[in-house]
Amino acid sequence: MEKNEGSIGDAKKAIREQGTSLEKGLTDAEASKRLERYGYNEIVEKKKNAIVLLARKFYGPIPFMLEVVIILTYFLKEFKDFYIILALLVFNGLVSFMEEKSADNSIELLKNRLRVSARVLRSGAWSIKPAKDIVPGDIIRLRMGDVVPADGVAATSDGLRADQSVLTGETMPSKKGIGDKVYSGSVITGGEGLCVVTATGYSTYYGRTTKLVQEAKPKLHLQTLIVDVVRYLIIMDLVLVTLLFIIATYLFGYSPIELLPFILVVVIASVPVALPAAFTVTMATGTEKLAAKSVLVTKLEAIEEASTVNVICFDKTGTITENKLEVKEVFVVNGASENDVMLAASLCSRRADNDPIDNAVLDYAAKLGIKTSDYEVKKFVPFQPKTKEASATVQHGGKRFTVSKGAVPVLLSDIQMDGKTVALLNRKTEEFSRNKFRTIAVSTYISGKPRIIGIIALYDKPRKDSKELIKELKSLGIRVKMLTGDDVNIAEEIAKEVGIEGKVMSVNELKGKTEGQVKDMIDRTEVFAEIYPDDKFTIVKALQDKGYRVSMTGDGVNDAPALKQAEVGIAVENATDVAKSVAAVVLEKSGVEVIVDMIKESRRIFERMMTYTITKITRVIQILFFIFIAFMLLRSMPILPFELILLIFTNDIVNISVATDHTKYSIKPDVWNVGSLINISLLLGISMLAVSLAFIPIARYLILGLAAFQTFAFLMINVTDNILFYGIRARSRAFGIRPSSKLVAASIGGVLFGILISYYGIIVHPISAYTILVLLVAAAAFMALFNVARVYIFKAHNV
Repeated sequence: MEKNEGSIGDAKKAIREQGTSLEKGLTDAEASKRLERYGYNEIVEKKKNAIVLLARKFYGPIPFMLEVVIILTYFLKEFKDFYIILALLVFNGLVSFMEEKSADNSIELLKNRLRVSARVLRSGAWSIKPAKDIVPGDIIRLRMGDVVPADGVAATSDGLRADQSVLTGETMPSKKGIGDKVYSGSVITGGEGLCVVTATGYSTYYGRTTKLVQEAKPKLHLQTLIVDVVRYLIIMDLVLVTLLFIIATYLFGYSPIELLPFILVVVIASVPVALPAAFTVTMATGTEKLAAKSVLVTKLEAIEEASTVNVICFDKTGTITENKLEVKEVFVVNGASENDVMLAASLCSRRADNDPIDNAVLDYAAKLGIKTSDYEVKKFVPFQPKTKEASATVQHGGKRFTVSKGAVPVLLSDIQMDGKTVALLNRKTEEFSRNKFRTIAVSTYISGKPRIIGIIALYDKPRKDSKELIKELKSLGIRVKMLTGDDVNIAEEIAKEVGIEGKVMSVNELKGKTEGQVKDMIDRTEVFAEIYPDDKFTIVKALQDKGYRVSMTGDGVNDAPALKQAEVGIAVENATDVAKSVAAVVLEKSGVEVIVDMIKESRRIFERMMTYTITKITRVIQILFFIFIAFMLLRSMPILPFELILLIFTNDIVNISVATDHTKYSIKPDVWNVGSLINISLLLGISMLAVSLAFIPIARYLILGLAAFQTFAFLMINVTDNILFYGIRARSRAFGIRPSSKLVAASIGGVLFGILISYYGIIVHPISAYTILVLLVAAAAFMALFNVARVYIFKAHNV
């Protein structure tokens, strides 16, 4: 990478070599020709081999265990076990493979929706185009917050700086003067400038545009915790099967070879074989639902994290308000007229930047019929969050002067004025702020001296639904905090209008305080005024240190640290590329409504995962202890290995269907409490064990032989576990909400499958219709009693 040793001559050379101009850029026709010649400005990623992906689904601890059992059953000539276990292995592998492919396709579609865009000059007109359509010779405008879409040379520079750490590892931004090279993938951190594109696609230094969507698939906290729980279950499993092995071989005369396949299958019964598929389907379904509501999830873990959020920090503009500024009033001083103020403000505004304040100023100036064509802007310094000011050096006839617009306190501190005028401006600013108007001061040169000539009052009204939606967020157990750059008066009035109650504070009050005092003050404050982007990170970190799970909205490059620090960083509509790249969630629509939708859907997903987890642990406890106790009573295996595999197979179908289930969202932030989860599952497992053991006297009453009893036990577990699932999804309610049709179909199909093979003796010993009927009646009665216990268990744990 070359050092910054460019010159004006280098810039002119690049423009000449690319056959373009700073005034017109390329023509649309020429750009089309170059697109055919150079190709799209992108790197086509090499697709993963589908066969390799599929093969990986049969590699790992869980598949290995199944494969060992398959080999053993084959050599022991237990072909029924062999085929069923093989089918289970293939089924889970195929489902996981297809869902991963579907997830990859979804990520690709998401990337297409989040592609970098650029401001491009074509045929003398500026427009926003996808970065992939940029060609060598294009003139592009770069400003703070942009991701550089292609390699080029700076043709103009107004304090242009680029963060090239992604390319060089250097942490300090690099200054880019005229003639210096800028590189694809770097981030503009200050200033602005025009750049002539010299290389695209594979020809760039970086080799591709910045990667906005994280393709890594991090392990979810929820999944990690479930694996930890299952690890303890396997330990319990191993203890039980060891005891079973010793008793069966030494007391009951079983040979180790006879017991080995059965013991391995029992161990497998404790392993969440369907966990990857169930989680993938659930997450994919959730992201699709959110995408349909204009919420793009770029990091899968954000779905889980969003369900635990208990504080949301809203950037006022564009989220709580409409982000449609309009000029309400112009207050003039120093003998200026309204037209004088608007002319000066227009000269330091620019439509190409698509800045809300600039657009409002230019729109109002156009209504007044103000023309700026006779004025030549020699130098333009765009608005910077740190300076809160924009300025332009203007040539008009033989005169050259500077005009500025910015925050009233900033311009007052820059310009010396008489005390009477300063008091008048402050009084008018306070009056405007009480009416919820944002204000900007405008200055120009009068008699060779800078003077403020007026104040422009701007209004960005709150969205009609903001108050109701903020009230709804509060009802969901979430604290709502508002952050704004406006003064305390405006912040307080807007907060009152949308129902945010509590302390209103300027962030300037935090200066000089100890770290502990800062954290306490931030915790007690609901509305932060006069905020700078850097303050957002401080607020997020302080709240996290106080134990909160924080979500933060933002749009600018300086918001990136706060968005990345928050559990759920949300890039709002029209956010910069940098903000989108670090945010976990990107909104395609403004307002609070989409965030409420995200919270609700994430909590539904959490509830589905909780249902799966509790059901899985309860079933393991039920099956393991039933087998152990029944073996002690009968001195024979109460269920055959392949019948146990059949149960796993049919249960997996229901487990995967949980992703489509209709679920209520919780009315408070979700908390993953492992201790409570194990306690609930243990109590439910003991209750289900009691239900299972109650069938042994019934089997004796029916005078069933061993083979018939094994089928009877298989069908009993099949039926009761399907009923169990519906009880757990209802939690402490007597009845849950209506389940999804796919879930009902899966569970009915699983039960019917068990009944049919039991009655007709397909791969199991047949049992009579009367036996099946008695079993179903008993199951209904016993599970009704279980559900009474289930309600009390969940209520006792406040679930």
